[in-house]
Amino acid sequence: FIPNVVSYHWLVPPGATITAGQGGNAMAITYGSNGGFVRVRTLNNCSAGKYINLPVSIVCREGFEHNSDLIFPNPSNSTFTINNLDEGESFNLNIYNLIGEEILQYKNINAPFEFGKDLHPGIYIVNIQKDSGSELFRIIKQ
Repeated sequence: FIPNVVSYHWLVPPGATITAGQGGNAMAITYGSNGGFVRVRTLNNCSAGKYINLPVSIVCREGFEHNSDLIFPNPSNSTFTINNLDEGESFNLNIYNLIGEEILQYKNINAPFEFGKDLHPGIYIVNIQKDSGSELFRIIKQ
C-alpha cells in the first residue's frame, strides 16, 4: 500500500484487452480464449506500489482443465506429477494461491516432474509456460 494514491496501473495477460478503466481503481477486460493473471499496482506522485497478481479463470469456458492427465493425481494429499508433455521440451512452472500470490516457481524443468509436497491443503492455480504458450490448471491439495 502506498499513501495518496493517484492512479492504478493494470496489466492483463496476452489475448486480453482493457476496454475501460486503465488508471482507475476498477477496469473492464475483454478476454480471448484463455484465463490468466491480471496485475495491478498503485501509483502516487512519488512512487509505485508492488504489483498484486489476481488470478482470473473463465468459468463458462469448457476445458479449463482440458488435459486432466497432464497433472495427476488431482486432488492429491501428497505430490502432483506433470507428465505427457512433448519429450525433451522444457517448461517453467508457477504456482499461485487464489489471491494471486506466487507460492512456488520452477524454471527450465522437464517432464515427468513432481511437485507440491510442501503445499498446504487448499486450491492453487498452476501455470505451465512452454515455448508454444501457457496453460492454466486448478489443483487441489488435500
